[in-house]
Amino acid sequence: MKPNHIFNQMLDFNKTVYEHTWKQMNILQELTETQINTCIDQTPSGPEVKKAAKEVIAMHKKSFEDCRTLMDGNMKKMHTLFRLKPE
Repeated sequence: MKPNHIFNQMLDFNKTVYEHTWKQMNILQELTETQINTCIDQTPSGPEVKKAAKEVIAMHKKSFEDCRTLMDGNMKKMHTLFRLKPE
């Protein structure tokens, strides 16, 4: 087996693990968001507190998606880099 082939297998394995882990993290994030929204809606606090909490949730969700975009881009770069080299 050639080193490039072994490395490509490692990249494929890491990509699969990354995708499954990301799906699970996304599920956890969505469930947590739902629970927090439920708690915020049920608390007798003022509208400023609710608005601030919802802004924090939106900011966290955007950061989560930005991280996903960055990781996907880096994964594509790694695959491109090592798949173009001759074996």
